[in-house]
Amino acid sequence: MRTADLPKSHRFTVGQRLDNLTLDALLMVTEALYSPPARKRPLLVALNLHLELLRVLWRLVHDQRWISQQQLVFVMGRVDEIGRMTGGWLRQLESGAMGSHLTI
Repeated sequence: MRTADLPKSHRFTVGQRLDNLTLDALLMVTEALYSPPARKRPLLVALNLHLELLRVLWRLVHDQRWISQQQLVFVMGRVDEIGRMTGGWLRQLESGAMGSHLTI
């Protein structure tokens, strides 16, 4: 789903917000990957919040019928996958089982 496909009247409000949250999440993952362990946890917690905001906005987009059910399922699947990976990363940090870098 491309946010450019949203209705023109909402492309620069909801669409822009979705784009910004997605880019911010990508930057947080990258920053957490290269940060020392003490800095990773706050970044990953913030990433979880961004993912939740993305879920809310995508549901709003679907409720407004700007995307199909199939598109929502696809997008939510990707967001949920990132959420599961983030949760696993956090659990590894909290258990102390992880070194200073995550292997991707």
